[in-house]
Formats: sequence, structure tokens, C-alpha cells
Amino acid sequence: MKMYKANSKEAADLLIDKLSTKDGVPFVMGFDYWINSQLSVARYYGGMTYNNVHYQIDWDTGDLVRSDCYDLYVKFYKNDRPKLEEKNA
Repeated sequence: MKMYKANSKEAADLLIDKLSTKDGVPFVMGFDYWINSQLSVARYYGGMTYNNVHYQIDWDTGDLVRSDCYDLYVKFYKNDRPKLEEKNA
């Protein structure tokens, strides 16, 4: 699996837009979105494949994130996402 790298948030935004357009799937899916859909099986396996793109769960936020872009998510986006405990409060 190819891991994507970017040195700035702007470069990460461009890369993510390009990948999302190419593959037709989002970079990250929020907990409330995927948990109430057919994607909810991911909670039992820690991830899943959707349209030939592998996703993994970030257990702190509950987000379903593209595995090949997980490093970008942690570096540039995770701090802006609400924690899972805050969502359920």
C-alpha cells in the first residue's frame, strides 16, 4: 500500500482532493456517518475496504480514515476532530 506524504496542510489538502476525485471515495468518514450504515462492520475488524480503498478506524475520534493517508490525518487533521467521548457526552 502506498503511503502519501505532504509537508504542509495545503499540500495535504491538494493531495486528498486529488485522491478523492480519482477514487470517488472520501478521505475520512465521521463516526456518526459510518456507524449507522453498511460500513458499521468496520467496528468489528478495525477497518474495511470500500470501493477498493482500505479504511481503518482511529479509535480516539471514531473516524474511518483511508489507510494510505492515515499519517496525513494524524499530522494535519486529527487535532481538529472531536474526540469520541465528547460525541457521546
